[in-house]
Amino acid sequence: MKMINAKLLRKLFLLMVGLMLMNQVAIADGGVSDGGGGTTNPNPANPEWVVGAVSGYAKKILLMWLNAEEANFFRKSAQEQASSLERKLFVNNISIFDVVKKTPIEVRMSKPCYDKNGHPWDGSIYSVHTGAICISPFSMAPKLNEFNVHIETIALVMHEFSHLVGASEVEAEYIQKQVLYSILHADLVGGIAKVGVLGEGYGDMGNASMYLGMMIAKGSGAKMEEVNLLSSYLTQMRDGLELQSLSLIGLRQSRLNFWQANMYRLFIIEDGICIDPASASQESRDCQDTLNSWFRGQEMITAADLAKVNGDLNPPSEYKNVVIHYPHTLNDRMNELRELSNLLMSVRLELDALYKTETVMFREK
Repeated sequence: MKMINAKLLRKLFLLMVGLMLMNQVAIADGGVSDGGGGTTNPNPANPEWVVGAVSGYAKKILLMWLNAEEANFFRKSAQEQASSLERKLFVNNISIFDVVKKTPIEVRMSKPCYDKNGHPWDGSIYSVHTGAICISPFSMAPKLNEFNVHIETIALVMHEFSHLVGASEVEAEYIQKQVLYSILHADLVGGIAKVGVLGEGYGDMGNASMYLGMMIAKGSGAKMEEVNLLSSYLTQMRDGLELQSLSLIGLRQSRLNFWQANMYRLFIIEDGICIDPASASQESRDCQDTLNSWFRGQEMITAADLAKVNGDLNPPSEYKNVVIHYPHTLNDRMNELRELSNLLMSVRLELDALYKTETVMFREK
């Protein structure tokens, strides 16, 4: 099931697969003497490649990385969180997500960036443009090559962003290495690849929302074969959705929890739709029995209630905010479809917003 515009997804997917194939090359100065040797960099990167990484996709990839890392961080124990070098990213009055989205980037094409003491660096939080970080393609390119220029640029940008939320140099270097590690070991790529494959199998999210809307508009006039077709589609949708993949392409953990809670709404819709009042089939009776076991005589329940019935005694707090009504009639089922349709559309808008993230960039000679 495609969660974003197809063209945008393919572009990012191809980009991420390309990044997966890049190997980080060790670069060191040195010549050959007395039988020894040193590594070389025979094809230094073009400074424009650094500019392209900064302007084209660094922020998008970093937002995806932050989504995944935030989820990992809050799965740790309180003691582990307290000692984590990433703590300032996620426990802070300053939102790292806002910093990444809103902070301009100055690129210097003929000189390095400088720290507050005037020392030259590849990157710095000090620039001639108020509120911007500085990245120097001039000083970076000679040390990089076509295989590592993109990932090194993305990681350095994250290094500087982390300083803006108070990270020390030790913390910023750790975070920078984590970004490198994630991209090189295909954590991000794996999520994007899964979504790309699922997209080909389960159709566009926009089409799903439109189809649900058409069924809702028909209401009680919908034919049972049409409803059965929708039920089949919803089953495919449920089977295809993978929470980790969603997280990696743009949903933060709280929103992901809300999405997961609504998967219970999908179960209820499926069970309700397969009940045919005109049929005494075993399938229809089984669906009725399943619904009764979920609701236990109540007219409405929360996803938290359903999770507990399903064995999850401590579901995330977002589950309490998802209220599901017993689908007695086709109109009841359509109302539940409307809730799911609204959610699908809102998620699509969120993911579109991620892929439309733009970088304000100042180019300095």
